[in-house]
Amino acid sequence: MITSVLIGLEQSLAAKDRLEESVRRNEELVALLREDRSLRHANEHFVLKNLHMSLVRLGRLDEALATARLARPLLEKAGRGPELLEPCALLLMGGRIDDAARMAGRGGASFTALDFRRDPVEHKLYDLLVLGLREARAPGDLARLMEEGRALGDAEAMRLAFGDAG
Repeated sequence: MITSVLIGLEQSLAAKDRLEESVRRNEELVALLREDRSLRHANEHFVLKNLHMSLVRLGRLDEALATARLARPLLEKAGRGPELLEPCALLLMGGRIDDAARMAGRGGASFTALDFRRDPVEHKLYDLLVLGLREARAPGDLARLMEEGRALGDAEAMRLAFGDAG
């Protein structure tokens, strides 16, 4: 129960854009989960995903990618891997904009198919992603790329997000 309260506190900090505090809380939670294995199974994927999202928003991209790599197998095991697609797409905005648009399309389709709702922090990331994509691509090109992404399977989109060979 204490971890749920701590996760809720961290999510509140992130939603209020208190990102440095969010990162510190998440890092403390990761340490706690590693100390007490009994707490890990139900919470570790949430904590790592939340840490990843705050690091992305802070622009700490190397740390965000490393954290996403830790979170990926846990989220995939929980059937929630696609939740990483939109934050990972933001990591690609500096050089792989077409792939970022495809991942945004697949991420949106996955949220719909799984009947997940974006929490406030996920909404902020999505809004940042869409804004960046709209600035980087013409509307027709963006629509085409996002449609290509919607046609991808989740596993294929995750390989694209993480640069897996296949």
